[in-house]
Amino acid sequence: MTSPITTSPLSAPDWQHLQPLLDRLTPQQLNWLSAWCRERAAPSAAEREPADILLIAASQTGNARRVAESLRDQLFSAQRAVRLVNAGDLSLTAFPESPLVVLICATTGDGDAPEEALPLFHFLHSVQAPSLTKIRYAVLALGNRAYPQFCQAGKNFDNRLHALGAQRILPRAEADSDYQVTADNWISQLLPELLNLTPPADEERLSRFTHNTVVQIDSQPHQRDKPQSAVLRRAVRLTAPESEKHVCQIVLDIRGTGLQYQTGDALGVYPENSPELVSELLGLLWFDGTERVMLKGKSYSLRDALMTQCELTINSAPVVAAYARLSNAPELLDMIADPQQLISYAQRRPVADMVREFAVQTSAQAWVDCLPPLMPRLYSISSSPLVSPDEVHLTAGVVEFRTDGRTRYGAATRYLTHQLQPGDTVACFVEHNDHFRLPDDPEKPVIMIGPGTGIAPFRAFLQQRAAQQSGGKNWLITGNPHEKSDFLYETELTDFVRQGVLTELTTAWSRDQPQKIYVQDKLSEMRETVWRWLEQGAYVYVCGDAFRMAKDTDAALLDIIRSEGAMSAEEAQVFLNGLRTAKRYQRDVY
Repeated sequence: MTSPITTSPLSAPDWQHLQPLLDRLTPQQLNWLSAWCRERAAPSAAEREPADILLIAASQTGNARRVAESLRDQLFSAQRAVRLVNAGDLSLTAFPESPLVVLICATTGDGDAPEEALPLFHFLHSVQAPSLTKIRYAVLALGNRAYPQFCQAGKNFDNRLHALGAQRILPRAEADSDYQVTADNWISQLLPELLNLTPPADEERLSRFTHNTVVQIDSQPHQRDKPQSAVLRRAVRLTAPESEKHVCQIVLDIRGTGLQYQTGDALGVYPENSPELVSELLGLLWFDGTERVMLKGKSYSLRDALMTQCELTINSAPVVAAYARLSNAPELLDMIADPQQLISYAQRRPVADMVREFAVQTSAQAWVDCLPPLMPRLYSISSSPLVSPDEVHLTAGVVEFRTDGRTRYGAATRYLTHQLQPGDTVACFVEHNDHFRLPDDPEKPVIMIGPGTGIAPFRAFLQQRAAQQSGGKNWLITGNPHEKSDFLYETELTDFVRQGVLTELTTAWSRDQPQKIYVQDKLSEMRETVWRWLEQGAYVYVCGDAFRMAKDTDAALLDIIRSEGAMSAEEAQVFLNGLRTAKRYQRDVY
């Protein structure tokens, strides 16, 4: 019997206790147990009963869910009937069900809503959207100011809810990547308002909600605030030396860390800035690095703070504005009144080049106060725990570009491939992604679309399906600029085809012919086959660039559904939303 533990919500010990019993049961006993489990899993009275407050978490990496759990727990402590629901689990036919709606929403890609929130987003913008004139609501938007579309998904939800007639309890709050302080302040303002608007629930009613609550988002013992030390085993270049792309496979040994992962998860890596970049900035600002600074209540030498605590490789509008005020440079100060000009400047001028252009003698503390915290980088895991239980494999493109005659690098890929040596340790954690999982039924066909480093999770998917001897068909659509120099994992994929694991391998080499060809073009070319697979129950997965590829692939799928399924554009969108709700259309885009 093939173990489903890698796709099961059960822990490994629970499954080990359960499997011997299941193996002893007769078919009749298994059928009875299945019916009993279905009855137990049916909606409880609390799930059918409207709550006074509907709390929706629209999360991409878990942050929105964590904030929502904190608010939920405080509402329970105040004896309020609140239901916390992941956006992907909402019943849209009954939405909003409660007179008070609180939405905590992350932003991903190019200002997009998280994958789990897309059905809700499309529903609210469709002709089926209800009038919300009797609803009051609040929105906390999470984002990253390093990107132009800061908190855009939360802004879009806020504006749409208001346009449908809902009334704001509080103005929308917007939190940067270091979100905790903003989130705590928002909760401290919102909580009294919610308590004033709702009566306390009696013990019996409250227990119906608290007893049907999942307390935490996962059982992973090592979160981003408690990283573990994995050991770097190797970093091997996958692309040819002549390739314009520098893509590496990075292998980390996780033995003894307690880290556990599933296919579809990501690994968060805490990088350090390069010593060369830190020394360059110290010299430009006339520091020697021994100056003391305070960050989050802790004292650091300036050199250590710049190495391990401050973001130096990603410029952003807030950094430019802060440095403009610090340097008093007229050229920078003139940009403050024009947000788009700030964004444009930040996108084309790295922090070090900005400082070089407008160097100023200042205090060490004033300088670090201009900089955001150095955040972990997330990488899709490209190995299966069934094949590599003691290792995590990553597939990463090294960020490297020229500006003003100097070569600049990204923080994490430079750290992993150049600063560290085999045997060095890496602070990391597993970021679970339950929105990017193989189907529970191993017989279901799978379509995987992942150009460039977007192939990473699909290497893991194929390893998993091979190890489980899954009977479902597998179709991979991948690509890169050139077949000769950029064919990632060519030998492995060829072996998967030969073994029958990979049913279809479709490649798009965008620069190997006069007309550029991308994965979305290949998808459209094979529209009849795509539709046939969908009719057979195929699950579709997309991984990679959110700014162009993911949107173009989404458009190609909608066009295929419309034309091959003989649907209107709106019917095709409803069909695609149905695939999302059924977990048959999952994306991991960035």
